[in-house]
Amino acid sequence: MLAQIIIEGILERGTMEDGKPCKQDEYLAGEMFGQESLINENNVSSVYVLCTQPTKLLEIKREYFMRYIRPAQRAEWDRIAKLVSGLTPFNEPDAV
Repeated sequence: MLAQIIIEGILERGTMEDGKPCKQDEYLAGEMFGQESLINENNVSSVYVLCTQPTKLLEIKREYFMRYIRPAQRAEWDRIAKLVSGLTPFNEPDAV
């Protein structure tokens, strides 16, 4: 299992519907994909990724992802959660 970061190029991402590819969006340079399978080993993805032009990728093994990238992601989510928890619109009860 690997995560990959796009160094150069664009990748098309989509799902298969009725045996045919159905494009959903694109990954651009600087974006990472595949980390879901590193975080949850039971995750089975039904997403396809297709290079639409010459592309350079950086592969990241699970052990390095979990050691270096995952802690940084968690720290960023904690920072965002702390920020929004102090903002009124995120703490008001939903109107019915």
